[in-house]
Amino acid sequence: MIEVLVGLVIIAIGLLGLMGMQARALSLQKDSFDRSAAADLVSQLAERMRANHLGFMDNRYTSSLLPGVAVGTSAGCSGSTPCTPASLAAWDLVNWHRDLRERLPDAGAVVRPTGPLGTAIGSGATSVRVTLIWREANPSLGADPACTAVSVTDSQYRCLAAEVFP
Repeated sequence: MIEVLVGLVIIAIGLLGLMGMQARALSLQKDSFDRSAAADLVSQLAERMRANHLGFMDNRYTSSLLPGVAVGTSAGCSGSTPCTPASLAAWDLVNWHRDLRERLPDAGAVVRPTGPLGTAIGSGATSVRVTLIWREANPSLGADPACTAVSVTDSQYRCLAAEVFP
């Protein structure tokens, strides 16, 4: 009888360990999904900038949307209102910011030209740094250095920084 009870205790401990591993695997899967979505969103913005090269060269994609800040609005282009590079860039950013908020939890993004602060594309900067910010399901210890670079020091946030050369 005691042997059966000891056997049941051992099996119960094993099953609890398996349940813990399953919960951790699901949590890490969510983190992986978020990182994949972030990479896809950077790729989408790069394609938008490549499609509107004049807007890119005029520095129209520079933006800052921190977590918790509302997404702005922009008038779309229509047959009666032709698009300028500036209006197309504004439209692209609003739609991209909305997609960002739908795909990543409590997300934000900072898009800045590379080079010294304030350097415009065409006058020294040749690329932009896109930094995506989102709340991670399993925060690790300490602030993410890529987040700290855009003044987000909360250790619950993760960032993906990428250089875009349209």
